[in-house]
Amino acid sequence: MTGEQHVRINGKTFLYKQKAPFVPSGSSIQGGLEWDREEDKLRCHECGEWFENLGGHVFRAHGLLARAYKRKHGLKRQAALVNERMRAGFSLVAHERAYSDIDAYREKLRHVRTPGSKTGREKSHLEERNERNACPAQLLFQIKNLAIVLGHTPTRTEMQQAGISVQSCMSALNVRDLQSVMSLAELLPRSPNRRFSDKFLTETILDFYGIHQRLPHESDFRRGLMRHRSAILNHFGSMRAAAEAAGLGRVYAKSKQ
Repeated sequence: MTGEQHVRINGKTFLYKQKAPFVPSGSSIQGGLEWDREEDKLRCHECGEWFENLGGHVFRAHGLLARAYKRKHGLKRQAALVNERMRAGFSLVAHERAYSDIDAYREKLRHVRTPGSKTGREKSHLEERNERNACPAQLLFQIKNLAIVLGHTPTRTEMQQAGISVQSCMSALNVRDLQSVMSLAELLPRSPNRRFSDKFLTETILDFYGIHQRLPHESDFRRGLMRHRSAILNHFGSMRAAAEAAGLGRVYAKSKQ
């Protein structure tokens, strides 16, 4: 079996390696159909076996209607659950039926939704994300590769320059900031462009503590009583680590009790 050589996404066929990696779904991939070109078979997400008519198999073997199967594994409602030979045959039959009554065919076309009228839910469909190399697994893979090339955790600017949208990453990964994205990519949330030294930042924390006899709170950064929050987090990873670097670990622990 050479099933992992090709994958069908959004009605198009790609080499598997062109779009990998994918988010797993059952025994296959989310938002796509693995296709064995030599035997012209599709891989079942439920059991991992290969079939010419996947729709018929999942109903008989797994008790799933085609619509439920597609929804479960991130496939579009229009996704064909049959091999290329059967899909071509169905297309030919539909074409012949349509042109047997051209007036009825034209009337039907008037009610077909055009690509420009897609809903927001359809626009962000998993198959379309896979086609754009923008599913969670693909985005994390791109970020990790960029970090290897750069030799450090990429900044927002470096990601944009490499064609990786930070907003798309946060949306696909369901997180609210770049630091969380880097955490999911197993990269340290540190910036290579350090304007401040560790010593400068720890002294800033110590100065604040000397004046206020406490560590800075979130509101202190918002009000301007304390500066360089992003630099502190980029350098140390967390306020706790920064407090420990400044020799105020016990103060931080006591403030959290």
